Amino acid sequence: MTSPHDVLTNTADRPRGSDFARLTKELKAAGPLNRRRGCYLLRMAVNALLLGAIAVTLVMLDDSWWQLVTAAVLAVASTQLAFIGHDAGHRQIFRSHRHNNIVGYLHGSLTGISYQWWVAKHNRHHANPDHEDHDPVSRSMPSPSVTPRPLRHSYAQVLRHLHDAGTALRHPAR
Repeated sequence: MTSPHDVLTNTADRPRGSDFARLTKELKAAGPLNRRRGCYLLRMAVNALLLGAIAVTLVMLDDSWWQLVTAAVLAVASTQLAFIGHDAGHRQIFRSHRHNNIVGYLHGSLTGISYQWWVAKHNRHHANPDHEDHDPVSRSMPSPSVTPRPLRHSYAQVLRHLHDAGTALRHPAR
């Protein structure tokens, strides 16, 4: 059995700082956390070309079922825009906060998300990950194991609305 004195001496022998700080230092030295502006600029250019091609395709297709394929491509492009906005929010693209904000606001406006609101919410999420009272992501997405009644109530409401819509379709007003 170890005495309290042994525990104190053993902790004094250990290097100072958290494991996370040491891991971060090692990763920064190895290079995978370095900014890759060229990669981001290429992704932004490809996304801009893809959005332009989607717009031209939508106009040229007019009323066609092929627009569903275009919608799927637009979904992929929108997701890529959101990823770039996310990385701008983490200040991963440029050293300058101003340049990251410009990219973030531009991509936020293209995806329909308020960049400033998202950064504030995401920072609160990183400060309190998976903490039910403080993490805004956990609060906005209730877990069935934590709150079964509200989810059952919402499910019942959806079923009721679907039933009402189905009844209206089966028995249209004359």
